[in-house]
Amino acid sequence: KMPKNLSSLIINKNQLESIPEGLPEEMVEFNISSNRIKSLKGGPLKVTKSYLCQSQRIAEPLDLEGCAEEIGGDFDCSGNNLTSLEKGPINIGGSVTLSNNNMTEIGGRLKSVCTKSGSVRLENNNLATLEGIPLGLSSYKIEAKKNLLPSKSLIETYQYAEMYGSWLAA
Repeated sequence: KMPKNLSSLIINKNQLESIPEGLPEEMVEFNISSNRIKSLKGGPLKVTKSYLCQSQRIAEPLDLEGCAEEIGGDFDCSGNNLTSLEKGPINIGGSVTLSNNNMTEIGGRLKSVCTKSGSVRLENNNLATLEGIPLGLSSYKIEAKKNLLPSKSLIETYQYAEMYGSWLAA
């Protein structure tokens, strides 16, 4: 069991199979990268800085249920066989990295990504659209190489959605 006043958790490159019990609901930093975790259940609901859970060495997609809804810094969930961001974060204050997954859609509940310094990296997925990325993010901050459609096509469609304020018009 973890201490209630724990503000940061960094357990990476281990064989951890689940998130330790008893974590506080709010933490400063959460890093469980390169383990064997199958679900984010039990993790903090709010992280004021970075939330890093990339490269879980599992065959099935990482279950995002229990993922922090509010992340003040960067969110990196690359290399986890994700197919979408369903059950993922709502607001991210930094960059989002979802590269090297099997994403066929963004989906999920993502409502905001930092528009000043944040970027969205979606390389090496199976995306045919960027729908689900909040509008208002400068398109030069989106990386989408190696998807079903060329990066240029995905970003142009995003730019049309921004111009018209709707994905329907894109």
